[in-house]
Amino acid sequence: MKLSVQSPTHLEKYTTSYSGGARLLDHEWRGQLRDGKGGTQWRIKYYGGLLRKSLVVSGDNGPAVVVAEHPASGEQIVLFDGDRHGYNGMFVDWREVTGERIPVNTYRDKDGEELFSIVISVYNPNYGEDAELDLDDDGMATLRDGTRVDAETARRDSYDFLQIILTNAAGHQTTIVEEELA
Repeated sequence: MKLSVQSPTHLEKYTTSYSGGARLLDHEWRGQLRDGKGGTQWRIKYYGGLLRKSLVVSGDNGPAVVVAEHPASGEQIVLFDGDRHGYNGMFVDWREVTGERIPVNTYRDKDGEELFSIVISVYNPNYGEDAELDLDDDGMATLRDGTRVDAETARRDSYDFLQIILTNAAGHQTTIVEEELA
């Protein structure tokens, strides 16, 4: 049975489903970041480097970290941590973190803007009840750091691909994360 792909668990209470843009694929979830009052404007903080002046990539100390910061309250929401999110971050011990990865850089687009609406898209072709997971007798999956999570969390969070698209006040879009995670 094919199930509708749900948001990653860490974004569940911060996003609403978003169907704008290209047609959603069967294995895709897309959501827009919103604050508690429905507002959609955020500042981006990141750890890592910029490829082609727009794409956030890993830095010297390890995988990229991208955080949305509310411009009025300062509330921060981790959108992506390459050491923890997606299939590789959960199950594959292949990235070396050699130091602190604190997202202190403020992202500005080519127009010099730093407030954006944010759309996040994940591809999770293995989502569903028959997704192959290595579950123990209690129905739990063990992550690479030894943490155990239930099967539903493992399915929702072990996505293969992540994309983060920003839109500034003028309507110009910039993709800042496009990461293969499996």
